[in-house]
Amino acid sequence: MRPLRLVVSGLNSFKEEQTVDFTYLCDGNVFGIFGPTGSGKSTLIDAITLALYGRVERAPGKVQGIVNKGTDSASVMFEFELGGVENKAYRVERKYVVKEDNISCRLARISEITAEGSIVLADKVTQVDAKVEEILGLTVDDFTRAVVLPQGKFAEFLSLKGTERREMLERIFNLGEYGERLVNLTSTQYKEVDSDVRSLHSEQAGLGDASKEAVKVAEAALRQSVSEVTATLFRLNNLLAEKEQARVVVDLQHALGAAERNLSVLDGQQDEMSLLKHKLQQLTAAETVEPQVRLYVESEQVYTEARDKLSSAEVQLEKHRLLERERAVAYQKAVNDRQVGEPALTMRLSDLKQAVAIEHKVEELRAIEKRESEVLTQSCGTLEALRDQLKDIGVSERTTEDSLVVLSRELALCIVTPEDRASIERATVSENNWKQAATQEQELKLELDQRQASLSRAQDTLNEAKDKAALANSEHGRFVLSCQELETKVPLEVSAEMRETVSQQRIRLQQVKALAGEHERVNLRRETVRHKLIQLEADSVTEQKTIIQLKNRGIALVQQVYDAEAALERAKQQTAAETLAASLEVGQACPVCGSIEHPAPNRGAEASDYGPLEHDLRLVRDEAQRNMQELASLQARATATAKEKSDVTLSLTEIDSELRRLNKELETSRSIFPTAWIDLFLAELEYQVLSDAEHLERATLERSLWSTRLETERQGERVTRDKLGLANQALALAEQHASTLAREVGAIMDKLKRAEERAYELRRYYDRDLLELGTEDLNGLKTEIAGKDRRYRGHSQTQIELEQRRGELQQSSRELERRLAVEQEAVAVQTTKIESLQVQLSALAQDLYSITEGISAIILCQEVERQLIEFKEAEALCQADLTEARARQEEAGKAMAACLAALEAAEVSCEKALLQMERALESAGFASRELASLVLCDLPYKAQWQQEVQEYMERRAVATADVTKLRSQLAGRAITALEWEGLEQQCLEQKTKYDNDLQRQGQTEARLLDVQHRNLRFEELETLRCTHARQRDMLQEIVSLLRGNALVEFMASEHLHSIAGAATEWLRVLTSHRYGLEVDPDGGFLIRDDGNGGLKRPVHTLSGGETFIASLALALALSAQIQLRGKYPLEFFFLDEGFGTLDPDLLETVMACLERMQGQRMSIGIISHVPELRERIQRKVIVTAAERGGRGSRLRVI
Repeated sequence: MRPLRLVVSGLNSFKEEQTVDFTYLCDGNVFGIFGPTGSGKSTLIDAITLALYGRVERAPGKVQGIVNKGTDSASVMFEFELGGVENKAYRVERKYVVKEDNISCRLARISEITAEGSIVLADKVTQVDAKVEEILGLTVDDFTRAVVLPQGKFAEFLSLKGTERREMLERIFNLGEYGERLVNLTSTQYKEVDSDVRSLHSEQAGLGDASKEAVKVAEAALRQSVSEVTATLFRLNNLLAEKEQARVVVDLQHALGAAERNLSVLDGQQDEMSLLKHKLQQLTAAETVEPQVRLYVESEQVYTEARDKLSSAEVQLEKHRLLERERAVAYQKAVNDRQVGEPALTMRLSDLKQAVAIEHKVEELRAIEKRESEVLTQSCGTLEALRDQLKDIGVSERTTEDSLVVLSRELALCIVTPEDRASIERATVSENNWKQAATQEQELKLELDQRQASLSRAQDTLNEAKDKAALANSEHGRFVLSCQELETKVPLEVSAEMRETVSQQRIRLQQVKALAGEHERVNLRRETVRHKLIQLEADSVTEQKTIIQLKNRGIALVQQVYDAEAALERAKQQTAAETLAASLEVGQACPVCGSIEHPAPNRGAEASDYGPLEHDLRLVRDEAQRNMQELASLQARATATAKEKSDVTLSLTEIDSELRRLNKELETSRSIFPTAWIDLFLAELEYQVLSDAEHLERATLERSLWSTRLETERQGERVTRDKLGLANQALALAEQHASTLAREVGAIMDKLKRAEERAYELRRYYDRDLLELGTEDLNGLKTEIAGKDRRYRGHSQTQIELEQRRGELQQSSRELERRLAVEQEAVAVQTTKIESLQVQLSALAQDLYSITEGISAIILCQEVERQLIEFKEAEALCQADLTEARARQEEAGKAMAACLAALEAAEVSCEKALLQMERALESAGFASRELASLVLCDLPYKAQWQQEVQEYMERRAVATADVTKLRSQLAGRAITALEWEGLEQQCLEQKTKYDNDLQRQGQTEARLLDVQHRNLRFEELETLRCTHARQRDMLQEIVSLLRGNALVEFMASEHLHSIAGAATEWLRVLTSHRYGLEVDPDGGFLIRDDGNGGLKRPVHTLSGGETFIASLALALALSAQIQLRGKYPLEFFFLDEGFGTLDPDLLETVMACLERMQGQRMSIGIISHVPELRERIQRKVIVTAAERGGRGSRLRVI
């Protein structure tokens, strides 16, 4: 850390803002801060500490009394940089304000200075304090010890006795706190380990019977269970093989029965196939006449549609004629209404427009009147307000004058003389010195009692340490022998390859078991699918028979329809002939042949009634239609059955393929096992795998337990070895501690005697100062003077404010009088203007009422305009409706003409299509269109029937071959249903027994694993318990050893040797390698004179200059040790030492030493008022003392 700039104002003697440029000062290695006593030299150090840590060490309450009496605030700003790789710069700012004798921090901020500007890192007091400690890595105590070497303390560390020097190091480095924390930490660990030992013991008790004998019993039970499972599985496999052979015979028997039934069904379908061939021939003939029939049907439909459109067009034409007449009448009425009403409305509209103009004028005048009235009201209000203000200002002036008179009297009572202030300051210093001495006396008494008690405890600890060292040596020997014994009995180590092989075998075993179960499930599914295929074949045969019956019945019904139609036609012809014969008369031409002679007319015959014939025809047609629907439904169901049969056949093929795949996977999965295991049954294979795994786990467990025990014993050997070392070290510490305490008790008694004498003398000085002041209550007197100062500052400020207030009131009074005259003139002018506007408004209102009679002219005008627009819109709307009606009438006439022409064309086309259809039917051999249509209904089934005929021939050939093949495969073998059921029952019973045995085996395995796991856990817990127990005993020993101050004194001694080594390096630099420092056995310092053959002598033999040099080296070393706790080196410190007591020669020696420190990256600031130093040091800060009642201390950097 290197300072850059310090800005201070309002702090102690510094009233105005002052700046110190450390960048210039630190470039010279040594710089000075010079000024008379009390000018504020040490305040610069306080300003740095206040900026960084928010406190001043020598101030009461850390910040009380730091603000200059002539101001109400104090502020500091300190900039510094950190060296190293980061090379960062920071700025810390703080401001303190005095309010009612209390000082509070109003500003606290730390920022990082970058090339772009400042970055605020924290802006609250606690955050800034924490951030500074985080950046520097030093607390406020560390910083003040490392930066400032205060007056009177410079050579103290060199001349202290050994015990006092160690105590000082303990305070500086907080070694006592560290020792106490170490004792607490060790005690906490001891309690935690002791709790762990109890928990482990409780968990062992909760495991139950976990002995090795219990493991052996469980292993024997498992071997018995595996033997039973193997025997059951052998019997089950034999039964399954026998069942599989029987299954083949049963499947062949079922297949032969199904093939014979299929062949019988196919033989019964021969007549049906002949009928299908006849139908195919009729369909071929019907396809030739189908285009003509379709053409006639379409022509007839077009004729019907044209006739319907013509009727609709005639209706629309009549409707539009009526609408045209109605709209013509409405149009004429609208024209007449407009011509009558329009002239009167036009005249009324002209008058109303004039009224609208008058209304606008009235509204404008009223708005002007309203604005002017508001201005008048505002002016009157302003006039009254000015009068009130003028009256209030007069009262305030009189009150201010009275307050100034009273305040002058009070100021005279608050003045305190400088002589009184100096006397109080002397008494305060005497009081503080006496209190510090009394406190030191009490601390020494308390310390003496503590050290005497510590000495007694140290003797007890020494005796205990001797006993424990002997016990630790015995325990360490026992662990060494145990480790040697275990290392001679090494069990077999299980390799990774063996573990991998057993793991793979267990995985493959699970795969084989899964594949075997899958194989059995697929066999069951195959049996189900096969039975379903047989059922579907039977259903297909039944449906084909029904379809043939329905088709035969349909042909018969078609013939019946044809016969009924022919009988009806003959009946109609007979009736027509009879009617014609009855109408013939002699001499008249016959309408059929044109003959006028009628030789044998058929007279007297009654007209035939052919109603029953039509009824029979309808019945036959309905029956034929129902037959066709039933046939279509059955054909669709047959098609679905055929598709389902095809899907089932495909599924059976897939299942067979899956069975072959499973067999192949079973062979592949078994191939990993040894050759002798491949042909074993599943249970035997499982037993072999589990047996190998068990042997491997047992060997692993034995190796693990041996390794755990060996590691435990080795750990115990290391722990006891460390324990033995600690015991020996504790013994040495206890001996040293007891000896040290005996010497310290004597030293403390001497210090206590001196402290009592000093406290008595300081009390006499304090009583003398109180007598001079004439009071016994110093704090009350200080409080009274502080109250007077506070009241004086407050009254002075109030007096200034009242005088300013009086001048402001006089100026305001003159301004208000001027504004009052202006406002009175404006009110008179405004009143005249409003009266003129009211006269104009009255005249315009009378003219407007004569036209509108009080109604709004704008509303009346809008109403008249609306009526005129309505007349015009009504006429235009009626005219548009009339035009639209005439256009629609004309379109309706054209549409009717087009429909009439379309009807004539459709009639011609229909007659032509009828003639072509009758010719085609006659050539194809169909008696009527209906018969051909009935045949064409089967056209969608043509391709299916052709396929069925072809498939029938192929299936019959295949069925014959299947029957022959199956009979040859059976070769006379047969299995009855009773035999098959008995075999299945035996397999089921044996499978149930196997499952039960397997379940018992699993339970036995679970019990074995549980016992093994509990046994393993018991052994682990026992090992952990022994380890924790030994650790607990060791921690108990450490707790005993750490009682007292032996460890703290040892660490203080180590710090002292480290400081002596660092001081020797500085002393070599300062004395050109002549002197060095060493520590004697009692903790005192010795000077080693290397220029005199390494002669060692006490430090009290040094001269004044040599003492200063040695003290400076120790100070630098001590500062460096404190800085080690921080992140960055402090590259400066201040010597606040009384250089005025040095003679010229010694002063020359000191300065020569300081100047020889060039190049050490350390800047030293000397705080002094010695003129010789001021002349010799080139870079310096001159502090000018503050003036009484005037400006504060000032700084000047040279």
